Formats: sequence, structure tokens, C-alpha cells
Amino acid sequence: GIVVTVGATDKVLLEGLDFEGLGTGLDGIKMIGTGKLFIRKCTIRNFTITGVNVVGTANARVFVEGSVITGNNIGVNVNGIGGVPNTAFVEHSVFENNTTAAVQVEGASTVVLSGSTITGSPSSIIETNGGSAISYGNNLLRNAGAPTQTLPLFKPRLPGIMRCTFSEGDGRTVSALAKLFD
Repeated sequence: GIVVTVGATDKVLLEGLDFEGLGTGLDGIKMIGTGKLFIRKCTIRNFTITGVNVVGTANARVFVEGSVITGNNIGVNVNGIGGVPNTAFVEHSVFENNTTAAVQVEGASTVVLSGSTITGSPSSIIETNGGSAISYGNNLLRNAGAPTQTLPLFKPRLPGIMRCTFSEGDGRTVSALAKLFD
């Protein structure tokens, strides 16, 4: 794998790369620091700890787009050093057959999933110690590990008016019309 150290104002792009752990490598991509890391159109597979491990200092951000993360112990892990918040945005990616979980988020960190497929892992999403996962309504999640909230996609039906649906912690949903302001 690779360790990427990203400075506070740095932006790093990894695109079109194939990371193969051969069942002995630890992390496919380990991100440390506070900047932004973009992982685009990569394949990350067969690592013993994580495919993508986000352990940055405060406010590190990782963007995973159009990638395949498969056969790792955990697909993506987000856990800032010392419990500081880190964020991962995952769009249009596939998590398949990760041994423990597709996504794990810990402490004050957040994972946002959109347009992705998570399948074949014992747990889809694991949240511990206050970690937060947000799954938009266009994801496909199979197996255990429900997200904390699901936000459906919507289009305004009337100019300036939209219907919002919110998921409650006990599984109930609440719908309401909202007026948009300029």
C-alpha cells in the first residue's frame, strides 16, 4: 500500500491506480495529515487491515469516487487521531466482500455515502464511539449495519416548494413541505 501525508493546504489526487495487498499488506491507502485526498477510479483489494484508512489530524477529508474496494478486512475506516473529526465522502463506488465491514467510522468522524453499492460483508456500516454515517437514498446496502439516517433524493414539485423526509432514530419517518427562500 501507500501512506499519503497531506498538509493542511495540500490536495492530493490518486487516480486510476490498482492497489493489491496479496493478503499480507496492511492498508491499501493510509491518509495522515489535515488536507484533502482524492481517490478516483482506483481498485483497492486484499489488505489485512483496511482498503482506505483515514487517520488524519483535525478536519482531514478524503473523497473516494468511482472506485472498487474489495477483499479487505475493512473497506474504509475513518478515525481521526485522538478522536478529532475526519470526513470521508464516498460516491459511485463498490464495496464487496470485505471481511469485517465495508465502512467503519469512529469518534467525531463522519462518512457520507452516495450512489454506492455495499455488499457481501458481515456488516455494511459500523459506527463506534459517536461515529456518524450518512447514506443518501441512492445507495444499495445489503447485509447488516443500517446507516444512522437515510436522506432520499428529491426534486422540487412546485417552484419554491419541496417535500423533505427525515428518518427518526426509532425508524419512523417524518415528511413535510418546506418553502425555499432566496
